Amino acid sequence: MSKAVSIAREQVSTAVRSALEKAVAAGTLVQAEIPAFSVERPADRTHGDFATNAAMVSARAFRTAPQKIT
Repeated sequence: MSKAVSIAREQVSTAVRSALEKAVAAGTLVQAEIPAFSVERPADRTHGDFATNAAMVSARAFRTAPQKIT
């Protein structure tokens, strides 16, 4: 994995975590600890540059459906 990919992966992870924190602060999501999530490059490149499972692993903590975690 190249350094550029590692940096981009970290930036995506930081952006997702920040968005979840802002949603909690705004009251859109209940107060909860944000679980660890992964950021990966999808096997099928037509699915984008990166993919994350943040909504799936956070659904229980935030007591809402993954589709509502945006």
